[in-house]
Amino acid sequence: MNEIIKEKESVEKCSADFFNYRKFLEKHHLFPLGIPIIHVAGTNGKGSVSKIMAKILNDQGMKVGLFTSPHLVNITERIQIQGQSIEEQEFNRLEEKVTCWEEECSLSYNYFQRLTTIALQSMKDHDCDIIILETGLGGRWDSTNVFNKIDLIGTIITKIGYDHKEILGNTLSEITWEKAGIIKEGVPLVTCDQLEEVKDSLSLYIKDIQVIKAKGPEKIIEDEKFQETFIYKESYFTMNTFKTSLTGFYQGTNLALALSGLNSFSLPIKLHSEVLKQSLMNLDFPGRMDFYKDEENRLYLLEGAHNPMGIDALVDFLEQRFHRIFVVTFMLNDKDSPYMLKKLSKISKDFYYPKTNINRGTSPVELSNLQKGNIYNHVDEALAHIKSQYQEGDLILFTGSLYFIGDIIKNIRKYRLKRLK
Repeated sequence: MNEIIKEKESVEKCSADFFNYRKFLEKHHLFPLGIPIIHVAGTNGKGSVSKIMAKILNDQGMKVGLFTSPHLVNITERIQIQGQSIEEQEFNRLEEKVTCWEEECSLSYNYFQRLTTIALQSMKDHDCDIIILETGLGGRWDSTNVFNKIDLIGTIITKIGYDHKEILGNTLSEITWEKAGIIKEGVPLVTCDQLEEVKDSLSLYIKDIQVIKAKGPEKIIEDEKFQETFIYKESYFTMNTFKTSLTGFYQGTNLALALSGLNSFSLPIKLHSEVLKQSLMNLDFPGRMDFYKDEENRLYLLEGAHNPMGIDALVDFLEQRFHRIFVVTFMLNDKDSPYMLKKLSKISKDFYYPKTNINRGTSPVELSNLQKGNIYNHVDEALAHIKSQYQEGDLILFTGSLYFIGDIIKNIRKYRLKRLK
């Protein structure tokens, strides 16, 4: 009984915070916004889907506002206008403005709510034609979820799996309940094939909703740069074959979600297929299936997979491709490290755990207890050891956390790495 009471109190608090935040946006003319919005939630793929749509629409001549998370190097990466991060000067100015608004109302919003407000104000100031919002965590009580059919032209739910269990719930049904919170009456939903428990739970929330099911590719062709061509049974914009700069089989489903959304939602413009084809050849997702080489021609992969579903997709892609894989990893302490390390052990016996300054990290000693590996004081030391053993046909893999990947990208010049694409 106590647990039920606590859960009820928690929901009531979330609800109160959520609606107070909406009133705050309304007071400052950010709700309703008067700009068409596409809202994206899910466990894996929501960032890719959002960025694919933004790239396509920007190249079609629209001014697109994109809000995603987390960032790799600079916080301004989260807010993009026409494919470019906003300037730090603009971010700082808007942060001061939003802080003043809070003080005037005797309120103090959390970090992500403040970022959402900054993003919305920036996109309004830039007079964006359309906005793509990626949820930060969950969906139902997320600060991006304040909008309704007045502004929303479509919602997308990508693959749902386990992550943030301490917040979203321990079961797939609970997690789906949170993600399904973005579904709105009168707003079409695009989703994809889901796990059975997710499918069953999702069905409870879509009874009176127009649902478009995006299906993955029937065939995938990969070139020597690991770039995928996806061939679908369905046609999008009179085409069913899409050559892309994307790497990873799982991106076929993400592309289908993005194309299904753009094909189904009421966009202000008509998309031109030739321009779309060019867009897909110029997609760039730093830290996601991101291949590099150093001066000695050693091959590196930076992949920010940080939950079981992401690691599953990574292992599926890498299995039996390389002679030897050196895994350099860091994981946050709220992640399912035992599962992820066990899964990675299917493709490697060489694990390296460098110490980092990232908060909330699982210590290298704990990781090594889960999966035997070498502990180092710094990434540089781990790399020096790996380089002494590396042979042609091997791969050096950095994975486990987007924050960790961000640290590596900050030091790309120091490591003298050059992107493969």
